[in-house]
Amino acid sequence: MQEPDFRTISDFRKDRIKDIKKLFNQVLEICYNPGMVQCGKISIDGTKIEANSGRNKITFRKKLEKSKARYEDKIEQILKEAEDIDAEEDRLYGDKNGYSLDREYTSDEIKEAMKKVQREKEKL
Repeated sequence: MQEPDFRTISDFRKDRIKDIKKLFNQVLEICYNPGMVQCGKISIDGTKIEANSGRNKITFRKKLEKSKARYEDKIEQILKEAEDIDAEEDRLYGDKNGYSLDREYTSDEIKEAMKKVQREKEKL
């Protein structure tokens, strides 16, 4: 039942930011060609639908290149937002790991708190 600390995940992403960007781009390129890309949502489905294509439904290279640039910008925006959140968490929490207490509690304080919880439990 172990879980990674939020810093572990954050550090992993920070240390591998170039690889993550490259991976995002690869996934988008793979999904882009068959028309499965809509930034923000990526889904793959085996549904077969009868085609209804015509002149107005053809996508030209320039439009595809513009769309690809938008997706790359969106990736940058998402990763920048994650970095901003990390910086804010570092500012708020400093070196705390999220699992430590602000101060040490004595055994008497712990026993008193347990008695209080037991009294509340009996009331319920």
